[in-house]
Amino acid sequence: MKFMTGADLSAGDILLKRIPDSLISRMVGKLSSLTVSDSDVAYTKSMHGIDPTQFCHAALAMGPGELMEFDEAGSNPVSGLLSIAFAGAGMVHSQAAALAARPEPMEYVVFRCSNAELARRAWKKALTIRTYTETGSQAKRPSYGLSKALGSALLKNRGASVGDANIRSELAKIKGEANHWFETNRANFFCSHFVTFVYLWAANDMTKTGSLGSVGYAFGIEQAQLTPAELCVRMLANGGNFRPVGALSIGGVALP
Repeated sequence: MKFMTGADLSAGDILLKRIPDSLISRMVGKLSSLTVSDSDVAYTKSMHGIDPTQFCHAALAMGPGELMEFDEAGSNPVSGLLSIAFAGAGMVHSQAAALAARPEPMEYVVFRCSNAELARRAWKKALTIRTYTETGSQAKRPSYGLSKALGSALLKNRGASVGDANIRSELAKIKGEANHWFETNRANFFCSHFVTFVYLWAANDMTKTGSLGSVGYAFGIEQAQLTPAELCVRMLANGGNFRPVGALSIGGVALP
């Protein structure tokens, strides 16, 4: 697989992180692997040389050397799973210097959408969410999106279909307009859920102009709560609208 640098990233690229040697990442990776079948794994291995069960996290490229991701664990976990539930970093927007300063190297596989307009629109949707999270009450609150990740892994719950009503509901939470018991003003994303959501939101817009036939065009599904492993499978097999373009190492060394 081609080795990439941060300068090679394009807006809308999806990055899946290989499981590092940490207990929490291995646990998340194991849960993620429960959402794909043996035949899914065999297909992506034989056709692309990629094992979808090797991934534990997803991020979206905002341009060269620039990522946006929803990080439940935070950059400085306090106490394992407790920190994920109560002290997550939430929406994180990092540029090259911040990425290079991460203490441990992180290995990613980079996937690029074959539909340039869909990728561009997904990037713009991510910018919208960044604006809301940086200016609203969401900015200082953890997400509790872990519960949705567990539901996706253990109960095969992928959430509601992404459409106008679902999008309005999520945006209300992100902007701090919605209250729901102890989850007040929280968007409740997890990493790959966020990445999938912005793409399906963009696809929903494109269906209205006739540019796409359905919201499910990108991943072969209209629901956003996909684990990293299932997202990998759907990019390569079910939707078939993404291709792996290289491997990228972030952290521990400077990005160009």
